[in-house]
Amino acid sequence: MDTERNTGRTTKQIKDAPNGAVFVAPSTRLVDYCFSIAKSVGREDVKVVSPQWLENGSWRGLRFPDVIMDHHAPCVMTERQLDAYRYAKMRCESQPS
Repeated sequence: MDTERNTGRTTKQIKDAPNGAVFVAPSTRLVDYCFSIAKSVGREDVKVVSPQWLENGSWRGLRFPDVIMDHHAPCVMTERQLDAYRYAKMRCESQPS
């Protein structure tokens, strides 16, 4: 039994994200759910994406303040997606150069 479900962790992560941050949902099918959370808490500035967005590299060359990964995402993402997340995280504006 997953005792971490429905505890508000995703909502808190979205609320605490810097303006204009990218939020990585655990899967493609949960992007709409995470987007609805962001909208419900007034955080439409947060770009909600799937792990595939990281993997396909279309974000390269874009500037964003931070990349936030949903607390459950590491449990379901592939190693390649996790590597892409780490690389994107290093390139964020919030990271020292």
